Amino acid sequence: MKKIIILAFLTIMGFNVALNAQESISYIKDTGSWFYVYNDKGKKITTMSNSSKKLVGWGSDFFIVETSSWFYIYDMYGKKINVLSNSYGRIVSVSANTFTMENGSWLYIYSREGKKIKTMSK
Repeated sequence: MKKIIILAFLTIMGFNVALNAQESISYIKDTGSWFYVYNDKGKKITTMSNSSKKLVGWGSDFFIVETSSWFYIYDMYGKKINVLSNSYGRIVSVSANTFTMENGSWLYIYSREGKKIKTMSK
């Protein structure tokens, strides 16, 4: 009987963890001084300073900001994932777990971690 109760408890806990892991970005408000990141339930999940940064776009669980020379990739909680030079091109799309950069006649698809997945001509 104890084993069944423990198993049921662990199953419920695992289910709750899985539900929380499904959180995603719904909206990012740029006030000029701050970025406010909201989840899919409308709850503010992080606040980040906007010191000379331009919001480029966001996917389901990451967002990208640009400074004069760099693209910074952050997770939904404001933790820096990676940094890419904007000499690689300009970001034309951010969606789900990828983003696309354009440079001349080439398109580059990157993962949310900033790793190149695919290169193709336009």
